[in-house]
Amino acid sequence: MYVLTDSWYTSKDLIEYSLSKGFHYIGGLRSNYTLKPAGIPIKISDFYQYIEKDELDFVKLDDDYYYVYRYQGKVGKIDYATVLLCWKNDFSNSDSPKCILSTDTKLSTQTILEYYAKRWNIETSFYYFKNTLGLNDYRIKSLQGVIRFWHIVYLAYNYLEILRVLTPNDINLGDTLIIARDYILKDLIRFIYYAIKEEIPITKIYDTLNLDGNDLYLVA
Repeated sequence: MYVLTDSWYTSKDLIEYSLSKGFHYIGGLRSNYTLKPAGIPIKISDFYQYIEKDELDFVKLDDDYYYVYRYQGKVGKIDYATVLLCWKNDFSNSDSPKCILSTDTKLSTQTILEYYAKRWNIETSFYYFKNTLGLNDYRIKSLQGVIRFWHIVYLAYNYLEILRVLTPNDINLGDTLIIARDYILKDLIRFIYYAIKEEIPITKIYDTLNLDGNDLYLVA
């Protein structure tokens, strides 16, 4: 199990907490962190300017390729970790690299990059949780209520993911949500249509839809 984060969250406290729960940590790393190559402390922002191309690994990931410098040792206040300094598609030591830290030092450079690349899917998932499924707007104070609400939101998300997988076209979760809303609206229209054909009283339709049976007329 791995905790994946961007550089905003990487800290000694979070890394140690993840490890205490049995999870390794892979996250972005800011360039103001200090490394100790050859036992000499130096900030990443100063260090990468001395890196030469023949010191780098060449790694292909999907349609992109990366020049990667791999370091293992002390990182800031973190006793021991792997750090990858990555340049996408081309290398120049005058350009700042993307920095990635991994507490699982046994992973290959290729595997660390593959795992970290999955973080973006997690980011988009949180976007849908917050902006579409209401995880950003609830006002519940009791712990039990929060847990129940989270269960409902995650069930809704799983339903949308299953629907997305079953859809023949390659679509994102936002498109899937539109399809799900269309299904609900079509079911509602279908129910009303057949209720009218069977001459079901309108009060009965109100009751089935859990609506107040009192008609409200607005007069200009």
